[in-house]
Amino acid sequence: MSNSVQHILEKYVTKYRKPILVKIGTTSQEAVLISRTGTRLCGNQIYNRLQQLCIKSGLDYPVALHTLRHSIATHLLESGLELESISWFLGHKNLDSTQIYTHFIHK
Repeated sequence: MSNSVQHILEKYVTKYRKPILVKIGTTSQEAVLISRTGTRLCGNQIYNRLQQLCIKSGLDYPVALHTLRHSIATHLLESGLELESISWFLGHKNLDSTQIYTHFIHK
């Protein structure tokens, strides 16, 4: 995780997530990404937010959540993480699936 991503995540947890949990009377929630009501975000909520961000950034085509998975795997590989570790991170049972995600042919 880069320093900038770590900073953004820490800011989210302390500035946005924690006050929501305090407001609903709890200090714990298993999910990292939560709604304004403190519940776990579902896939549709995350997808809708992603589409809003795409529009705001000027992209003229929709980006799927699956696109993020591919991007993350590729960036991890480019950053030097071993293919086996990326496979574990993605929850793949074999490297063939991970190779597809990272656009990389492992020999």
